[in-house]
Amino acid sequence: STGGNDCGVMDLVGNSLRQNDALKTVPCIGIGSYGGLQYHIRSEILQKAGKADEEVKTPDDKHLAGLQSYHTHFVMVNPPNVRGTKAFACELQWRETMEHWL
Repeated sequence: STGGNDCGVMDLVGNSLRQNDALKTVPCIGIGSYGGLQYHIRSEILQKAGKADEEVKTPDDKHLAGLQSYHTHFVMVNPPNVRGTKAFACELQWRETMEHWL
């Protein structure tokens, strides 16, 4: 698993899977911060879930993450009222706890 974003090592992992596992037989799970995603991605997620779009565009939106398209699954950790660059790495404690139990 990676953070699931479309930058850095996470993007390299996804692109490697695209090149070597085009049928997506190997699961690649992105575990990341919902609040660290770009506004249009957060809005799209809410729309697909049938939820009212209550998202607010943050001033630092251009510095936020997109989703890496060759990941097969995503788990987005969503602490209340944490948006923008402050949301980066907020999933680490949740991830550590989950890995301990798995």
